[in-house]
Amino acid sequence: RINFSLSNMDGTASTGITARQGAAVIDGKHTEFFVSRYENLLFIIITQFGKVGNLLHVARDSVAEQPTDSYTVRILLGQRDELLLDVMAQQIAAMVYRDSPEAPPIMLSLALHDYGNKAVFRQLLDELKTHRAW
Repeated sequence: RINFSLSNMDGTASTGITARQGAAVIDGKHTEFFVSRYENLLFIIITQFGKVGNLLHVARDSVAEQPTDSYTVRILLGQRDELLLDVMAQQIAAMVYRDSPEAPPIMLSLALHDYGNKAVFRQLLDELKTHRAW
């Protein structure tokens, strides 16, 4: 894990940016995690290819009368026909906002060998929790 903070030009500590990264073997594949929280965005990368993959924007919908949270997921780059990307993004968002209700919208990058394995996805979520910066 790497934790860092940035400094302003005058040398004073900058606020609003937190980042963590790490790696694990998930389903026999080296998987890298990078989570960076900015004042207005949470950026999460999960990759088994060593590069940025499908890029999604996830925002929590604000509906006061709704008993459960709902999320708007937009695929910005990547596979638009991979239906499980939306489901995975919503599950990640639910975990983030459950832990940190005031977290900003999420920019999510997923580059995985298999999007359809529930057990693998559960392992990814568990590992992502250990690198949280939200």
